[in-house]
Amino acid sequence: MVENENNKEVIFDVQYSSPDYTSSMDIGIESQMGTSPTLDLVSSYLMIDGKSTQESELYDPLNPYENRDPRLHQTVVIPGYMYLGRIVPAGKYYSTEFGYKKYTSYKDNVAEPQNSKTEINYILIRYADILLMYAEAQNEATGPDESIYSALNKIRKRAGMPDIPEDLSKDEMRAVIRFERRIELASEALYYNDIRRWKTAEVVNNGNVYSRLGNVVQIRKFTANRDYLWPIHDITRQENPALEQNPGYEN
Repeated sequence: MVENENNKEVIFDVQYSSPDYTSSMDIGIESQMGTSPTLDLVSSYLMIDGKSTQESELYDPLNPYENRDPRLHQTVVIPGYMYLGRIVPAGKYYSTEFGYKKYTSYKDNVAEPQNSKTEINYILIRYADILLMYAEAQNEATGPDESIYSALNKIRKRAGMPDIPEDLSKDEMRAVIRFERRIELASEALYYNDIRRWKTAEVVNNGNVYSRLGNVVQIRKFTANRDYLWPIHDITRQENPALEQNPGYEN
């Protein structure tokens, strides 16, 4: 929200100011629906008690988006819930049938015309990301310690979620940290590079992408022996003949 800009959690951002310096994030995200949450992302949010939908007694399959991690409804527009001052109808979002709220200037309970320009700042680095980077690096270096729990629980407490479980192994903590990065930083253009550096893209970015109703909307293919690197542009190689093309892009 515009009113929350320049708060103490922002480390570095791109500043916009209306009417002279504006961005088109409102129109790109909401009007043009240029990006859509997947069913896999939405389904991965925990329940408010910190348990998965499979484990929690709070989960109701008839109301699957109730009693969830509050970050779900702060991030995703879900049909049947209020957004832009009205109940979102089924079928509004034509891709996965979910929309994004993050990086728009709109509110749930305020009806307003859709903006072609917005002055909401684009955050590049924020405090939660710093805490998550620290937790990941420290866990890889030493395994779980008190400072890692403290860093992660600051994020969870801010979101209204319970602390992470105690006495985790290094592998279990790694899984928790990676999960928290996905949920806390959803739609902030970080997850793709995360799964590339974790070397998990060949698993999580391979297969069907489903809509809210379980329909296949896309089939993703990630080839492990090629796609962790990008091709080197022909012009770059012409300018430097000593450069060799990355594996899998020779033809």
